Amino acid sequence: MNYLNLFLAAGILAGIGCYAMTYYISKLISPLYRSLMVGGAAVMLLLASIALIGGWDGIPFGFMAIGIGIVSVLLALTIRFPFIKRIGLVLLAGWAGLLLVTPLLAGETNYWVLDKQGTDGYTDSSLSSEYDALQRNASVRGYSIHTISEGNPAIVLSLGEVMKGSNLEVVNVENENNRTTITVRSFANGSSEANPTIMIGLNELKEEIIVTDTDGTRYPKLD
Repeated sequence: MNYLNLFLAAGILAGIGCYAMTYYISKLISPLYRSLMVGGAAVMLLLASIALIGGWDGIPFGFMAIGIGIVSVLLALTIRFPFIKRIGLVLLAGWAGLLLVTPLLAGETNYWVLDKQGTDGYTDSSLSSEYDALQRNASVRGYSIHTISEGNPAIVLSLGEVMKGSNLEVVNVENENNRTTITVRSFANGSSEANPTIMIGLNELKEEIIVTDTDGTRYPKLD
């Protein structure tokens, strides 16, 4: 599941929460103003995601704003139909809840980022050697699969010397059918690494593995 769906679902639930808060503020507010208040919250969050946060970091909050906006539109369209409004809110809440729990029901993979210096006890000597080799041969770009000391699989991803000065973070790791998809985000932060590298420990890996960046780059598997 795309992780942005989770923010959309969270936005829908937040929108319903905003609607409920209008009753806490005053029971005399008209249905139109209630929908406008929820819509105002959506607009404010959208503007904040663009002007205050910006870039890739702001996109999830933009999806949350869309979710709140969906609730506002529903409220506006059902002003004269309170029964339909109640049904619509229940269906929206159920759909959003399903989006949030589906990754758990589908067995979405848990992951953790390994310390490249080995100070947290996860990175064993073989991965330390792999990291040192990647820094010596900075042209290597792609991912390799390893087994760490706990018996769990690990992915070691390097960007190559052309991305020197960048860093990596994990955006999402998920299992779907027989595929594990790992999504990362690369960004410039003045890193001193000759070859920007990240090591990711996982609970499991499926047979087909896709490692991709949020900008659409798909990294190859190294031999």
